[in-house]
Formats: sequence, C-alpha cells, structure tokens
Amino acid sequence: MTMNRSRLSYVWALALLWALPAVAFSAWILTAPEHNPDGQCEGIGFGCTLTPHDGAVFMAMISTPVLLLAGGLACLTIWVLRRRGERRSHRATAVSSVELRP
Repeated sequence: MTMNRSRLSYVWALALLWALPAVAFSAWILTAPEHNPDGQCEGIGFGCTLTPHDGAVFMAMISTPVLLLAGGLACLTIWVLRRRGERRSHRATAVSSVELRP
C-alpha cells in the first residue's frame, strides 16, 4: 500500500502535533507517581499541590485544545500552500503554451 504524496504532508504534520504528544502524555501519565513525596498534601489550594500523576493529567487537558488548533492550522497551511503551487504551475503551463509573436 502506497500513500499518496499529497497526503503524506498531512500525516507528518498530524503525527508531530497530535500523535507524538498523545504518546508522550500517555507515557507520562502512566509512569508518574500517584502520591506526593515527603507526605505533602494533595490537591489544589491551601498550600497543597497536585500529585505528579494529576499534574500530568492537568497538563494534558490544558494542552489538548492548543494542539488540536495547531494541527488544524498546520493542515490549513499545507492546503493553502499546495493550492498556491497548483495555481502557479497551471499558470506557467498556460503561459508557456501561448505563442509569442514579434
């Protein structure tokens, strides 16, 4: 199975902006301890802090909308640049097919 060259750019962009962070956050969440060191209280507020596990989940929740937007913008940018390139190549073909008379 071969992938169309035009789709490969989208796959790379989404792999870097969606798949790679998803794997990294999953690994962080699965390996982070669920308790604070030194018996520090857990939670938000009153001098307590999140556990490393909860902090990883919180960071994943905060970064997800940003990464989704970045992936969408990357795909939109690729699409616009490809359309621009197609128009230029079409225009160059049209101009080269016109005969110039002195």
